[in-house]
Amino acid sequence: MSAFEPTVSKYSSVPNLYEALVVAFELLRFELLNARNKHEELRGLPMSGSEEDQTCLLLISRCATLLKLRHEPVGYTGPLNKNLLAFRSLGAEVRSADRDLVDSIVASMFLYAQAKRKRDDLWQLGHELPFTTDPDIALAIAVKTYIDDVIPTDSLEMKEAKKAHFPTVFVPYAVAFVEDLDIACKFFEAIYAGIKTLDTKEISAGDRATWDKAARYLEVRR
Repeated sequence: MSAFEPTVSKYSSVPNLYEALVVAFELLRFELLNARNKHEELRGLPMSGSEEDQTCLLLISRCATLLKLRHEPVGYTGPLNKNLLAFRSLGAEVRSADRDLVDSIVASMFLYAQAKRKRDDLWQLGHELPFTTDPDIALAIAVKTYIDDVIPTDSLEMKEAKKAHFPTVFVPYAVAFVEDLDIACKFFEAIYAGIKTLDTKEISAGDRATWDKAARYLEVRR
């Protein structure tokens, strides 16, 4: 959490960032948030670079499925991706299970008189509990599409130009794509910071190596 705190503070108006981090580590606990099970039969895998590069970007994109692209209240007009949509369903199931757990805890508190029962804010209480909203995969698709086009040897000026031009073509109704992209990158880095504290009982050596490679892959494309 501490690795992500500066980002949460910087983008204080963006909701549910810590919640996304909790879901990420739940997915890690179930050995779901990794680059395995690529489902190559589903369209939407990264295309640029070596197979290792594509694996790294797949992992980064899967992390971004837990975040939301801020978008104007109009229909989504960007690219589609069946592969990331399939992975998003895993995160949605974990988030739903976490919400069920929170609801059960709150219900138990009321049943055992551990909370005030007579109140007129039950609707607000229910909607202020975590794990209420499922993000869509628009940001994950945007992250994958954008980074897939970035060349590590691009100059900083060229990268900034691509970053500014990208939303006008692919996500024209995005409200703050550059900020959301930054959040997605910092989110990945926060997960990676947590992964570095895990031992081999909690994450396999192979998965850990993939995370190491993905971190280096992202660093040279920022």
